[in-house]
Amino acid sequence: MGRLTTHVLDTAQGRPGAGIAVGSDADLVLWNDAVKLTIENRMLHHAVDYTPYEGIEVSAWPEMTLSRGEVVWARPDVRADSGRGRFLRCERPQLARSGLRYS
Repeated sequence: MGRLTTHVLDTAQGRPGAGIAVGSDADLVLWNDAVKLTIENRMLHHAVDYTPYEGIEVSAWPEMTLSRGEVVWARPDVRADSGRGRFLRCERPQLARSGLRYS
């Protein structure tokens, strides 16, 4: 481990609370790049019996997720209390507001 990706934060375009700082809304995911595995649906935490990623071999896998400074998931267990999430209203993305149309 040792890389920090801020691409999504960099593209938040000034959304209040975005970023890695005290009081921000950013969730952090720590990845282990020493893990190699093949994705199986049973490994995923969702209420769906299918994933298009089934059978794909990956060279990294998440180890831990932090939300608002709290560990909410650490492989393999969810540690957050049910109902902990918050809905964050946001504006339409700039491209959606620009009136641009793609053909």
